[in-house]
Amino acid sequence: MIEYDSEEFQKIQSIFPDLFYERKINCIKGELGINARYEKRSKKFQKDYWEIVSCPTNNDCLTDCYEIKIHLNKIENGWPKVFETGGKIQRLAKELGKPISDLHLDQDNSCCLSIPDNPDISLYNFILRKVYPYFVWQAYFAKYRKIPPCGEYSHGPHGIREYEKDRQAQGRNDFCICGSGKKYKKCCWSRRNKYVIKTLH
Repeated sequence: MIEYDSEEFQKIQSIFPDLFYERKINCIKGELGINARYEKRSKKFQKDYWEIVSCPTNNDCLTDCYEIKIHLNKIENGWPKVFETGGKIQRLAKELGKPISDLHLDQDNSCCLSIPDNPDISLYNFILRKVYPYFVWQAYFAKYRKIPPCGEYSHGPHGIREYEKDRQAQGRNDFCICGSGKKYKKCCWSRRNKYVIKTLH
């Protein structure tokens, strides 16, 4: 279970200074700024890997901001529930005539971040490796009206099957599909059979 840690949150605020912690309701809220781009990494004998990197402001850079709320007490599938409270994603879905699930919002308007593969993740890594990439994905989709090059998984059981298929196809020296940038053998390999993945929808 992810818990608030003041030292970790100081590191988070050094990257996202407009986020703050509300102790009474055990909630992180505020503005999450996006300044990033997708960069393709490829090495000999390894599969291509799309990495999110920081970049100066230019035409290729995704710059946006989202009002968010992370409820540390509201746990689903081992992770805190995250909401985009400014309504940007709902408005974009309406504008495009798409169901909100196509933009990875759940029925209660919570953010469908990804398949929960590691419930032992720290608060810092949860925000950097799960929350931030989700909103970079949203910023890319909002700008270009198409799925980013990193791709996406389907919702529900079909998406879990897709995820497991990717896991099985991963070599120990491939970049881990969790998005950490580490090799699989030094990242999620040891957790492969430790956790039961539950359906998100």
